Amino acid sequence: MKIKNCHNYCLFLGWGRRRNDTNYGTDILHQAHVPIVPATECRAAYRQYVISDKMLCAGFDSGRVDSCRGDSGGPLMDKRPDGTWVVYGVTSFGDGCGKRRKYGVYASVLAHLGWIKAIIKHVEALEFTTTEMPTEIATFFGSQEENVDMY
Repeated sequence: MKIKNCHNYCLFLGWGRRRNDTNYGTDILHQAHVPIVPATECRAAYRQYVISDKMLCAGFDSGRVDSCRGDSGGPLMDKRPDGTWVVYGVTSFGDGCGKRRKYGVYASVLAHLGWIKAIIKHVEALEFTTTEMPTEIATFFGSQEENVDMY
C-alpha cells in the first residue's frame, strides 16, 4: 500500500518499551519518525507471517528506531501542510524491537475504513477534532546513529 501523503517519514507514538532488553514501558509518551516500507520488502522480512494488504510496515533497514512491546494500539500518522493529522496505521506487532530488517507492522486504517465508519455511525454525539501535539512529548528522531539506544 502506497501512502502518498506521508512526507517520507510517518510518526508513531507509544508508551511501550524503549529497548528490547527492558521489561517495562515508560511513563513518558515517546515518538519517532520512520519511513513506510514497500509491502514486498515487508513480506520478505516476515516470511513466517501473512502480511496482508490490510497491513503496512514502517521502519529502517538497519533497525534501531522502532515501535516496541507496549506500543500496540498507538497511531502511525503524519501531519498535513494545513496542520491536521492523518492516522494511517495502528501499531500491531513486530519481531522484537529495532532489529535489522524487522519492521514495525501496523493495521492499515484506510483498509479498515469501511468497518470503522460502520461502527462509529452508531455513536450519536461523535465529533472529530484535531489538536496540536503537546511539546512535552519526548522526541526521538534524527540520524539513525543518534537513536541506537532508543528501541
